[in-house]
Amino acid sequence: MLKLSEVVNAFSKINEDVDVYLNKNTGKSLVIYDNDKNSAQAFKEIETNFDSYIILPDCKAIDSKSIMAKFIDTIDNDLIKYELITVLNSSDKPCAKFMDTLFHFGLRDTWSDFKYDEMIDLSIKFLNFYQLDFEDDLTQDKNAFIIEVVKTVSKVYRIKADTESQALKELNQVLANDNLNTYEVLETKKILK
Repeated sequence: MLKLSEVVNAFSKINEDVDVYLNKNTGKSLVIYDNDKNSAQAFKEIETNFDSYIILPDCKAIDSKSIMAKFIDTIDNDLIKYELITVLNSSDKPCAKFMDTLFHFGLRDTWSDFKYDEMIDLSIKFLNFYQLDFEDDLTQDKNAFIIEVVKTVSKVYRIKADTESQALKELNQVLANDNLNTYEVLETKKILK
């Protein structure tokens, strides 16, 4: 069974210059670079075990700038907020400038914690979308709803949401790609850390 920490680790490797593949059986990730750094062994591994790998979303799909904008909303200082918004909206390497500005204001650790939480959320959504079982070895989800669903087999989904109705709405989106169109919610319970 996959561990949430393995998937978060794979998500943390995503950048503009690579494709990241997750082995859904072992939790190991392979990074394929856009340049000559790739080993023949990595290509052979993916080619040989193609059905075991899922490619993770790229930077555009994750929308890194959107995550940075959410982080800016958490800042209380208007001057720092203005500086971060300015560099994020610049056309020349906004992500690199954003990181430099965070360093200048001593906010890199705060950003790292925020980004880590976002990677956890993305990883859980990714796992639920592909209906992959996983062990939550990171958080035991603070502010999460655990929803047990019975279709042909019993499945449990961990969905991070502020309200039960938001959690059930997210569940409907996850189950939309399931070929069975009925299910029964047995129980929802909220776990707080």
